[in-house]
Amino acid sequence: MGPNGAGKTTLFNMVAGYYRPDKGQVIFQNHDIPGLKTYEVCRREIGRTFQTTKPFLDISILENVVIGGFMQAHSTAEARRAAQDALDILELNDRVETLGHELTVPDRKRLEIARALATGAKLLLLDEPMAGTNPFREGACK
Repeated sequence: MGPNGAGKTTLFNMVAGYYRPDKGQVIFQNHDIPGLKTYEVCRREIGRTFQTTKPFLDISILENVVIGGFMQAHSTAEARRAAQDALDILELNDRVETLGHELTVPDRKRLEIARALATGAKLLLLDEPMAGTNPFREGACK
């Protein structure tokens, strides 16, 4: 948490393998992270979401999340179970056949978090998970 321009996204990018720090180390579970490819960081159980969501638009919510499940799964069935578990947590399990392009911004955020959870991450880097969502329910403010 911090003000705009404080470096939150830059820090996430360094931990996730997008940027290499100029100085210092990034260590997670006794592994030095800098220099690893982003997919290698993910395999080290670090999940990442982004400020701007980019779901696969022409496939279902379930298929979007199964892709995340393949990071740790050894079979399609295992990836589907990880995806279902994540979708249950994010309360998207009743919309698994909905296509990515049919989602609202808040649902796209939830989808992205579900995909990160499905990777089996022990550390989740949630970059602006509430940006673009409306915190107020209809009729809550009068």
